[in-house]
Amino acid sequence: VAIGSGLTKDYHFEFGERYNDFLNILNGSQGVILIGAHVGNWEIGAPFFDEYGKKMNIVMFDAEYQKIKELLARHMKSADYKVIPVNKDNLSHVFEINDALHKHEYVCFQGDRVVSGTQNLRTDFMGKEAGFPAGPYLLASRLKVPVVFYFAMREKRMRYSFNFVLADPPIREDKPELALVKQYATALESVVTKYPEQWFNYYDFWKQ
Repeated sequence: VAIGSGLTKDYHFEFGERYNDFLNILNGSQGVILIGAHVGNWEIGAPFFDEYGKKMNIVMFDAEYQKIKELLARHMKSADYKVIPVNKDNLSHVFEINDALHKHEYVCFQGDRVVSGTQNLRTDFMGKEAGFPAGPYLLASRLKVPVVFYFAMREKRMRYSFNFVLADPPIREDKPELALVKQYATALESVVTKYPEQWFNYYDFWKQ
């Protein structure tokens, strides 16, 4: 809220050693899928990607989007990104995602939280099998666009560090989405191990 209200100069940002590689992907001839998590502060990066931020499309459930939309509107000048709302009653979001990627824009998912009644993929996470939402990984593997795992973490003294992990495209995999979710779980595990108090997880993540 502070940054969205114009207090950008009060914060310091570190983009990490993979930032240039990340920008090369954003500047490529394809759309890009970014997969983040309910960890750190994922949306804080949009204003600092400048023109890139304006091409970001955040996929979130419509009910969640409506709840936060009014609150943010009261405090922020304008959103530096667009939202693709997901409604369980139709598939309009799939067409919006495809459209954004065809326009060489960036589609952002949260890859760590399974919603009741939706399909999940299971893989090892912190020593025990856990479920991850299948949607982002199925889409990413079928649309064959670059995939980047992205985490923005709070450091001391009003600093944020940005971590980018460039996913390897699955090679000759029967289930490429499973290969992708395994890479994601490894990246998330690294971040959660380093910043355990910044993972906003309030339920039994490993529930069978």
